[in-house]
Amino acid sequence: MQEPDSHMAHEVEQVWALATQVVGSFYESLKQSPYIEWEAMDGVIEKDGTWVDSIAAYCSFHDYVYLFLSGFPRVTAEDARTLAVGAQLVAEHAILLDKLVDAQLGHARPFILASYLSCHYRLQQASRAFQELFDASSDFWLRFDAFWLEQAGVMVAERSRHDGQVIPYTGEELWRSATGKQACAKLVPTALGLLGHEPDKIEPLTASQDHHAMGLQLHDDLCDWKFDYERGNYSYILTRTLIESGLANQIMGDEKPDAELVGKFMYFSGLAEEALGESIAAFDHAHELAAEQGCPGWLGYVQRARTRSANLQQDLELLRATTKERARIEAEPLPRPASDEVTTERAREATESALRLLVQEQQRGFVEARHPVFFPQPEPLAKGGHLRTGDVFARALILEALAHCRRVGLMVPDEVLQAEVDYLARSRLEGPQRGWTYIPGVSGLPADADTLGAVLSALASAAPERMAELCGDVVALLAEHNVRSNGAVDTWLADPDDEDALRAKARMYEAWGEEPDLDVVANALFGVCLYDKQAFGEVLRAGVSYLASVQHSDGSWSGHWYWGRTYPTWLCCRLLADVEPDCEPLARGLQYVLQAQHQDGGWGEPESTPLETAFGVLACDLQEGQPELDTAGRRGLSYLLGRQRSSGAWPASPFVKVDLSRLRLERQATTSAHVLTFKSATVTTAFCLRALLTALQES
Repeated sequence: MQEPDSHMAHEVEQVWALATQVVGSFYESLKQSPYIEWEAMDGVIEKDGTWVDSIAAYCSFHDYVYLFLSGFPRVTAEDARTLAVGAQLVAEHAILLDKLVDAQLGHARPFILASYLSCHYRLQQASRAFQELFDASSDFWLRFDAFWLEQAGVMVAERSRHDGQVIPYTGEELWRSATGKQACAKLVPTALGLLGHEPDKIEPLTASQDHHAMGLQLHDDLCDWKFDYERGNYSYILTRTLIESGLANQIMGDEKPDAELVGKFMYFSGLAEEALGESIAAFDHAHELAAEQGCPGWLGYVQRARTRSANLQQDLELLRATTKERARIEAEPLPRPASDEVTTERAREATESALRLLVQEQQRGFVEARHPVFFPQPEPLAKGGHLRTGDVFARALILEALAHCRRVGLMVPDEVLQAEVDYLARSRLEGPQRGWTYIPGVSGLPADADTLGAVLSALASAAPERMAELCGDVVALLAEHNVRSNGAVDTWLADPDDEDALRAKARMYEAWGEEPDLDVVANALFGVCLYDKQAFGEVLRAGVSYLASVQHSDGSWSGHWYWGRTYPTWLCCRLLADVEPDCEPLARGLQYVLQAQHQDGGWGEPESTPLETAFGVLACDLQEGQPELDTAGRRGLSYLLGRQRSSGAWPASPFVKVDLSRLRLERQATTSAHVLTFKSATVTTAFCLRALLTALQES
């Protein structure tokens, strides 16, 4: 849709207000009923007493009529507005009905009943709006009935055949399902054609809508397959994946396969690409059918949908490239060393092998270290979206490892270090926002303190002369405006004079909660400590005091964004060792590290992993002259030496954790059991290399 002029924008706003008023009047009337016990209607009424029906917030059909209106110049503004209100109510009715069909009854039963009544009321009021435009003899009503029966029939058929059952889903059935679900949307060009006395435009525009619906269905099925899989709603692409992979037999035998296995087959068998190709072709056909009908708004709408599918196609290529890189790195077998004894010679051999691998991966652009994350368009954290990748945090960690190699006398090419420093410099946000984001290029995602901490640590080791230039203003921003009264650092950074940054920060806290992320606090403050320990002493001491107050009784710390306790415990101990090396929380933290070591010499929950073992070794290296720590550290190094592959790499270990149960957004409530994991063989290797360097530093 082209950018609307101020008059058009006012019309759309008025439609939204009128449709909302219609539904609100229903609730206000219902509220007066003496027969309802409102205490039992928890969830229907908000704390402030305002009646709400959340479905309206997710339905944007109030501007749908205006996508087509320019093709029907004889339709008056008043008639268009009436039609738009009716169309909005029909759309809300259809979406709400679909949600109610999926709803789980129980304690929310009163709310569902009220929503069902609201659903029925919407359709009733939409019919009243259409009655203002068409008399009883109009052909519009026959079409209305046909569209509604088509939509209802598809809903029933899909629920009866594909809910909880993996039944072959033909292409013909997919077409009926995709076009039927949005059949009532065809009321809009139909009504405009009749009102504007241009019935010849109805057929090409409704046919265009059908192809648009087909493209949208294929795209959405790919974005939502994991959600559908959990709920047992077996869409076309999901059904094909399960049948062609042979996994359908396990589902019918009550042995539901892991979602990760389903996803691997979907993305790497070519089925996802095939579906996206069909989606793009459907959008192209939709555009072609409507090209001559004088509706640039609709053409733009179709084109934007096509762009989303094309973007997703690129995303799949990126995911495949990342996964192939990891498979290549980890393909080498485990070597069979004569001994895992931690000698200087053995440690040097292992570090040189790992260093060679990291240099090779740097020349490839560290593809395997990219973290793919789905983001919606345009609002952050809503359901569905476009995949973006972030590697700034990972590359900062890897750069720090490379710089540590240089420190102990290993040969690291100058051009490698320089290229990575330059990459961090280029990745810095420009404009009012300052700092680095975990996923660059995402609108509305503010700079974060965790990535700042990683960048500061990397620059302190690799290019200390550039720290002030690149980070000085960001460190000042953190210290002056993003530290809480209890000493905790805010995860998201914002300048109080930058309204956009403040809004972005508020949205993130609204989504993830306002509790401090202590893993971020410890990492960010250690970076500040490296930048200027003297100047920011007060901030550092307050931060250390906060971390001491949230230490667990066993001496450990646990974070929100990372797997296990070893990493956040190392982060906190690292900061304490630099700021208050003789404090009791540090001693308790290191004691936890000793107690958490497994019999095999590694660390991890529930079993040892190379990455957590590297963190354990690094924690043991924080204090010298402690026999227990020295012994534990050497046992950890022995574990790592025995698990390094002949390529120089260690297999990827779980690292970043995105726990969706923390999300406060209503749309994510159904995915509360999900924890998304990022792991990287390159990042794991960088930390294992740093751990092995402790043996070379001793020598």
